Amino acid sequence: MNNYKKTIFQASLGAGLLLVSAVLPATARDVQLRQGLPGRRISGGTRSECMAGSSPVVALNPATNIGQTISDRPSVYFVVPEIEASYDLEFSLRDADGNRVYEKSLNTSTDRGLVGIQLPEQALQTEQDYRWYFSIVCDAQDPTQNDVLSGWLRQVEADTVAENALSLTAQDGVAEGLAAAQAYRAEGLWNDAIETLVSLREQHPNDVSVRDSWHQLLQALELEAPMNISVAAR
Repeated sequence: MNNYKKTIFQASLGAGLLLVSAVLPATARDVQLRQGLPGRRISGGTRSECMAGSSPVVALNPATNIGQTISDRPSVYFVVPEIEASYDLEFSLRDADGNRVYEKSLNTSTDRGLVGIQLPEQALQTEQDYRWYFSIVCDAQDPTQNDVLSGWLRQVEADTVAENALSLTAQDGVAEGLAAAQAYRAEGLWNDAIETLVSLREQHPNDVSVRDSWHQLLQALELEAPMNISVAAR
């Protein structure tokens, strides 16, 4: 393990990485964004009844509704429930001027559970706010019937702690991956923390420490209840 890994790993363990705890104290970035940005993280409440009776579609985004990342190719994650009918899903990312940056089409018949949408390399410019939309197309002829989630994404410059966390990945092992996720959370880099834990869940679905950290993340995102806690890895 190199010096960067030792430093961040030991610091994370000292902070009680594997303890089940409440939401972490607010960081400087969290305080700055406390008021949040407009958006919607959980489906439901529209005039359409196309998904009536099913669990909601949930966006893994913090309560401030803006996910921050230092990644050149960040992913945005959604939980799509299993439903009998087939509906198109449309993801769209736009810049501050409303220009389309990236689009992707999915379908509920094949894209369900934990669904990640990775953006192309260099799709984002640092310190710029981008708004994403995730639509459940209930009626292709009448957009007012569609159920639309929305949120924001911002790529920020990496500081020393975040740069050190980049040297730790889920490929290095459970402890290293959890240390990286903890470091990202402490820096308010929610997208990177989510992506790291998603990778850990895929590789170590039965690891108790990974499951505990996943539940802690859902609590911190204030999304535990609508997701019934038990979201299966992809």
